[in-house]
Amino acid sequence: MAQYLPDPEHLVSVVHPARLKAYGPSHWQRNKTDRVEAALIADFCQTQPPDAGTPPRPERREGQEFLHQYAALQVALPQVKNRRAAGFQSETVWAQLRAQRTFWEKQIKELTQSLTNHLRRSPELRRQHAWLDSIPGVAFLTAARLLALNLPRFETARAAAAFTGLTPRLHPSGSSVHRRGRVSKRGPAALRGGLYRPILSAQRFKPVIKAFCARLAAHPKPTLTIIGAAMPKLIVLAYGVLKSGQPFDPKYSSKAMA
Repeated sequence: MAQYLPDPEHLVSVVHPARLKAYGPSHWQRNKTDRVEAALIADFCQTQPPDAGTPPRPERREGQEFLHQYAALQVALPQVKNRRAAGFQSETVWAQLRAQRTFWEKQIKELTQSLTNHLRRSPELRRQHAWLDSIPGVAFLTAARLLALNLPRFETARAAAAFTGLTPRLHPSGSSVHRRGRVSKRGPAALRGGLYRPILSAQRFKPVIKAFCARLAAHPKPTLTIIGAAMPKLIVLAYGVLKSGQPFDPKYSSKAMA
């Protein structure tokens, strides 16, 4: 509906479900029926008017659908591999598992090629993908995931990083409560998982991110804390190249990593 309703006569907003879920208890909502939920949403829109949404263009939407399907296949294939290691004795079960593994691997290969062709067909997407691909630690698939987020729509790089759920969630209170900060995880989980291995690679081989991680390790900081701190920096770099319309520049980007 959010794709078809936006026209000169309809104003559409897409609100995160967590906001509405939290809004109900704040108004002492005790029941959960269609009538109660409809009234709650209407009250939310009147008192907390959400921003008007802009649906992605068809070429961006198609790319997002490719990536959603790719994430689903990446879950299905390991499941089949794990079942093959379970020690089944039935030849029928083994034959089906072999067929399923072959099928999923073929689907992943076809989908990757379709995504490549999709990016090549659009001059804008091809150009932006090349800018992202120039960032240390970002390869083809990671660049496609970052491209699907449409990062330039955010006003600042900090807002873009917060949207991905990679920024720390602090919990101090007064002078005695200083709970350990954690990643907020309020954002696309597939992207966070997809950035883990690129950060490990960049931490070892790319000077800009390697130097940033080395400064944190000198304090010292736990390994996972260092990785978690480097991930939003990668979002900042991606935001920078897309906003500037220029490939990655190590000299300029070293300031952003400070």
